Amino acid sequence: MCNGNYGYFYDNGVELQMNANSWWEAKRSYLYSCMLCCSRGGTMKCSNCPVRSAMIENAKIFERRMPKQEQEWVRKEKELL
Repeated sequence: MCNGNYGYFYDNGVELQMNANSWWEAKRSYLYSCMLCCSRGGTMKCSNCPVRSAMIENAKIFERRMPKQEQEWVRKEKELL
């Protein structure tokens, strides 16, 4: 991995996911974490990323609280993750 402390980075990314108040806030935090990881040379595969896993779990929770139309948008967005 890059010269940074990635354990701390992933912990913060997961914490941001858990503290998100909406799907859109969680998605914004996730994309920001992804951008930082990729731009700084992170070597973890995206499929193993703890931030991604937290995002997917969060999406399941938020989906249950959304109106039907928003649920469809979120399902389409999740396919892109």
